[in-house]
Amino acid sequence: MTDYKPPMELKIPAAVVASDKVTQKHIGHISDTVAGEWKRLARTLPLDNDMAKCNNQIKRIERKNQIDLTEQCEDMLNEWVTSTPNATKSQLCKCLEEMGKEKTAIEIKQM
Repeated sequence: MTDYKPPMELKIPAAVVASDKVTQKHIGHISDTVAGEWKRLARTLPLDNDMAKCNNQIKRIERKNQIDLTEQCEDMLNEWVTSTPNATKSQLCKCLEEMGKEKTAIEIKQM
């Protein structure tokens, strides 16, 4: 009988983790480039796993600022980052790519 030793946990360097963190710079850039499609992005992320709750959050954001789409997009992204404990640039870029916004995803990856 051999002693089983579980594999060591993979330790990700702090610099790598920090570089995948969504910052206000990323949020601002995305808001400027995909503001008109922020609701689609909210559903792609998703803003909430329950689509009914997601739609309610979208309506709340719209009521808060009925004019400026860029600010609505910023509000939505800030809410997503706050409510998603492990929100990463990678997740955000994957969603942008799914939306056909490959150029924006590449720009975010390079920031």
